[in-house]
Amino acid sequence: VKKTIVLVSLVACTATQTAAPPNNEQGATVKTPDAIAYESECKQQQQKADGLLKQLEVFAGPRTIATVLDPLNEILILLDAGINRAGLMREVHPDASLRDVADACEQGFAKLGTNIGLSRPLYEAVSALEPSKEDAETQRYVKNILRDFRRAGVDKDEATRTKIRAILAHATHVRGIGTFENGIETPRVRVTLASRIPEARCRRVNLGYR
Repeated sequence: VKKTIVLVSLVACTATQTAAPPNNEQGATVKTPDAIAYESECKQQQQKADGLLKQLEVFAGPRTIATVLDPLNEILILLDAGINRAGLMREVHPDASLRDVADACEQGFAKLGTNIGLSRPLYEAVSALEPSKEDAETQRYVKNILRDFRRAGVDKDEATRTKIRAILAHATHVRGIGTFENGIETPRVRVTLASRIPEARCRRVNLGYR
């Protein structure tokens, strides 16, 4: 069974943020119907993924591929699809208010990814699996999940995990003013995150490195 895994790690890449949409006379963002519809869809997907995560964290039954890995994979598929779509909308959609909603949506999925990567109950549930009787692909998947959990810092003490959450929460909520014209975004704010990810990986995803 092909699996999809998306876990959070601190990055050493530089990223940019989108321009803010126009405001009304009261200073509030004016959302178009499309933006409102997308915002509702995004929240539903996040609530569904978060609900599945909470169920998995408190699950007290036998820990098997079917009861742990399959639900986790469903969560990660929701996360992967949601954050990638939000990122695309934020970058290229012509509706400024929808780009603003997509920016918030992307932050919400990023927070969910952090919660997954730092979930000690989830890490312990995956650690309790015995994939030795499964096919090679499943064995590799479990091995890589545990590796990515550790990279995210889930095996650190609570104080360290709290610091990681605070750093990532701050980083995903930094935004600035720029321009968006003819489908091209020109940001005016650069965000630099400290991490251990090598330069080559940052370049592959079109991010700077310093």
